[in-house]
Amino acid sequence: MKLNNGSSILMLHGWSTSGNVWRDVIEGLALDNEEKLYNPTLPCHGGDFDCGDKWNSSGSGGAVCPGVETVLKEIPEGEEVIGVGWSLGAQTLMKTEMARPGRFKKLLLIGATPCFVKREDFPHGQPRSVVKLMLKGLRERPKETLERLALLNFTDAELQTAPVRNYLERCSKITADRVNFAGIATALEAISTVDIREGLGSIQIPVLLLHGTHDTVTPVGAAHYLHEQLPNARLHLIDGAGHAPFITAKESFIQLLDDFANE
Repeated sequence: MKLNNGSSILMLHGWSTSGNVWRDVIEGLALDNEEKLYNPTLPCHGGDFDCGDKWNSSGSGGAVCPGVETVLKEIPEGEEVIGVGWSLGAQTLMKTEMARPGRFKKLLLIGATPCFVKREDFPHGQPRSVVKLMLKGLRERPKETLERLALLNFTDAELQTAPVRNYLERCSKITADRVNFAGIATALEAISTVDIREGLGSIQIPVLLLHGTHDTVTPVGAAHYLHEQLPNARLHLIDGAGHAPFITAKESFIQLLDDFANE
């Protein structure tokens, strides 16, 4: 893959995973210049950023995931950045673009939602009771809880495939070795407060929304909502896919990213 006009790609993973989630995609991209790709692992997920209290949310807009600004400072001024984010990473990119309009050239958002928890006027999220059970599990049996939650990213059919089995095995090893479980729980508490719907209209850049029709983590209704509210968005649904189509439909995802980045 060759990026036009000297663009860079910033890839942000989802909650309770790490930058390792993009490993197979990055290999498939085969970028001409690896320096053009930034793939940080976010705080408390095994990365280089401290957890501390940086996940605390502020107001109705919620938290911009710490570490993103640090990475953006490493990218030369004037260099166009294409943001690729999954789930929490997608939400973080949207929030960052709201705070710094035009910092990104384009955004490709996978399994994205502006509001993770269901609200009276937003039925496309998780019930608050489910989030409370997740937090209880993280406190009492953290490793087992994260491994169980990882399965929810995939449909029953996807769980039988080699790419998913390989990913889950890799994910389990990383979880055991590097994750700060208390920090993961703090991050989830912050995510449960985030609601960025009010600022979506300010995101004027091109956005490609990629969503599995069988996503149970962020229901597909969230993607339709974003498609309606973002001024310059396109929606691409992958029939039968769960929350992580870049894993289960890797080749299709790489082609989409290549076309979107260079069009």
